[in-house]
Amino acid sequence: RERGVSGAHDNPFAPPRAEPFPMSAFEPSHSDSLFAAACEELEIATHSLPQARNSEAYDDRSQCVGYGTCHPVCPSGAKYSGDVHVRKAEDAGARILDRVPVQRLEHDDTGERVEAAVYATPDGEEYRQAARHFVVASGAVETPRLLLLSRSEQYPDGLANSSGAVGRYFMDHLLHMVTGLVDEPTRQHQVGFSTSATHQFYDHGETTPGSFFVGFLNYAGPSPVEAALESGAWGDDVLTAVSREYGNHIGTEALVEQLPDASSRITLDSSQTDDHENPVPQIEWSIGSHGIRTGERALEVQRDIMNELDAQITWSTSPRQPLSGSHPMGTTRMGSDPEESVVDSRLQTHDLENLSITSSSVFTTGGAMNPTLTIAALSLKAAEHVDEDL
Repeated sequence: RERGVSGAHDNPFAPPRAEPFPMSAFEPSHSDSLFAAACEELEIATHSLPQARNSEAYDDRSQCVGYGTCHPVCPSGAKYSGDVHVRKAEDAGARILDRVPVQRLEHDDTGERVEAAVYATPDGEEYRQAARHFVVASGAVETPRLLLLSRSEQYPDGLANSSGAVGRYFMDHLLHMVTGLVDEPTRQHQVGFSTSATHQFYDHGETTPGSFFVGFLNYAGPSPVEAALESGAWGDDVLTAVSREYGNHIGTEALVEQLPDASSRITLDSSQTDDHENPVPQIEWSIGSHGIRTGERALEVQRDIMNELDAQITWSTSPRQPLSGSHPMGTTRMGSDPEESVVDSRLQTHDLENLSITSSSVFTTGGAMNPTLTIAALSLKAAEHVDEDL
């Protein structure tokens, strides 16, 4: 309800719901029907995919009007984004400061409480913001970076890092894609997001290959501009290039789980600095044999579907060189043992009693599903505990 999700109750692999989605699902696209027919032959169950996009006017925001530019922006405001709740917070009395990155957190003499967040304005001036409780919610890269930048004599390895786990167990979702051509129009010109998928390969008894899901892309091919630029065409020849390169493409994608590994980590790179002279993050990341094996299986399923469609496969990722799912996780993991983790079950750091961490950085594992709902659930949990303490 808070985000505005459109969806149907047709996923046989989904966990039970307490209530229906607030809005009805988007209609299946034409290419969804092509994939559904192929998957039926392969005994793969397909279903709709819930969207944090308005299928009707909702929460004072427009319904989707089909711009097809969901990545990176929704001009109509139908797609949920974080600024929706920023505005609600401001309406409720919160004061939001933007373009003021926090440079470091400073603790008191005992080392048990954070006293202030030091932030910098665009002109380089620094200000010290005191508070009773601090919440760091900067994702799996900038959260450990801030804690490492906040090192002191008492915490020489970084704030909240007595376990040595800050920055470690960095994970991402491995993204594997297969694209192809079919001998018919796919009609995906104004659909900028996936409307169907299969979660059939997510839960299973075997440990390897691991979990993944396959989404069916509403992909019409390279944009007309891309097609024209790549062909080098001018004038009327652009129409020929566009008609040849656009409108009969299809594509699939799979998000693949990656197991946590202490050697995959975020550290500070002192050889490069940001505009405030702070070291930038150094990312050390390896896929791991489990990720490679699971990626191989995910690609096998995608190719089987393409072959069933008699598609000409035009491009595919390699199991050893996946794309990034852009879902960084880990680096300040939750746990009951202060020697092995950074935050406890209340999302508070083991080392400092008035410092909480939310976002995907507290994940101990990554699974293969998009992490947004888990981030939201843990954020609400952290908020409840902060409210109790204050």
